[in-house]
Amino acid sequence: MRYRADISGLRALAVIPVVLFHADPRLAPGGYVGVDVFFVISGYLITSIIAADLDGGGFSPARFYDRRVRRILPAYGFMALVTTLAALVLLPPAMLVGYGDQLKAASTFLANRYFLSVTSYFGPAAEEQPLLHTWSLAIEEQFYLFWPLLLVGLAHPRLKALRPYVVGALIAASLFVATRNAVLRPAPAFFNFTGRVWELALGATLALGLLPRLKHPWIGEALAAAGVAMIAAAVAVFDKHSVFPGALALVPTLGALFILWAGEGGHVTWAGRLLSLPPLVFVGLISYSLYLWHWPILVFLRLVAGPHLSAAEVAGAVAAAVAMAAVSWRFVEAPFRRAGFTTLRDELKSIAIGVGGLAVLVAIGFGFALSHGLPGGGPRPQPWRPSRPRRRPGRAPAYACWDPTSRCPSPAAASDVATRRCRRSRCGGIPSPIIMLRRWMTSLGGWASRWCN
Repeated sequence: MRYRADISGLRALAVIPVVLFHADPRLAPGGYVGVDVFFVISGYLITSIIAADLDGGGFSPARFYDRRVRRILPAYGFMALVTTLAALVLLPPAMLVGYGDQLKAASTFLANRYFLSVTSYFGPAAEEQPLLHTWSLAIEEQFYLFWPLLLVGLAHPRLKALRPYVVGALIAASLFVATRNAVLRPAPAFFNFTGRVWELALGATLALGLLPRLKHPWIGEALAAAGVAMIAAAVAVFDKHSVFPGALALVPTLGALFILWAGEGGHVTWAGRLLSLPPLVFVGLISYSLYLWHWPILVFLRLVAGPHLSAAEVAGAVAAAVAMAAVSWRFVEAPFRRAGFTTLRDELKSIAIGVGGLAVLVAIGFGFALSHGLPGGGPRPQPWRPSRPRRRPGRAPAYACWDPTSRCPSPAAASDVATRRCRRSRCGGIPSPIIMLRRWMTSLGGWASRWCN
């Protein structure tokens, strides 16, 4: 498939609002729609590869999943390992057990199902989940478990004429489910797989040739300009109170589709030239790693510095995310993507290595649960509950320390003063790194003494 610089720029147009929204929603109230743009891009690119292989008669499931493994797992594994090390230092036992559950769900690509059952995307507890952002990876990989098989079946000469109707029906049914859930069940609707299928399939319609080719250049110019405007409008106008996803998601997703459509056949538009500017192309190239790194950095920073970050802290977190993304792209993503496997044996070996790496991460998650969040395997942390709250005028209650197993307020609901008090305390809230290091050294010492005896 021919490389298109405007698609890299479109990726930048997707990831920048997401990072800004997570850093401070006031910077991009509807920045979360960037994930929907990613879904459309992914559906278009991956379906283009599958369709090209099917037309050439050379589609191989092993080759397809080998590409997915090399594209997704190295950068994800690097991020997950570093995040796990940070969690060992910064998280108290109760939170570390919860992190282990997140790691298991993320590494089996079931994160959307896990977070659907424990939190809301816009709720205060979401800012305390270091792997919350992996829900979108889970949606994609679940989609690509059945999508290639469906396309292979529809490639049969007797079924090929049904392809537009099957894809259209899938989009309509999924969009209906998404709209219904957004209205009736808004909290879990964000993570629902069936309500996201239509976004990936929307990009696939272009890759499968279900949309007509643009005959006049001015039509492409109009579509590309409208697409950029639609994405920008969604980022600026939507917010966490919008009924989303659902019919409103048509605004950013159709905007992304228009940009992709306008650039088909080598056509270059003014919007395409804008998206092809080197800074945007660079951000687009590191967009996957940037998406992976920005959220854990923000979560741990809020746990240490408090829920309300200053402008300098936000800028520092974004700069750190960009730096880590550049390192990950240069030394992790790019080398694995350039490594070509030509034989079936090598492709199966690559898949096996990827699955083995995920199994290690799942085992780590189970280890956190079995050890109750402590390497020494101490007793399960009990919820810390105050006997009676003592409140002074103008001050938060003295027990405003956070333990995820208790009913105490989370850092997002507590004041900065209460959060600082919590970090200094020894309750189930957020301890200081010194206290955590002391606990871990004590536990390791217990391990050593039991081993020697």
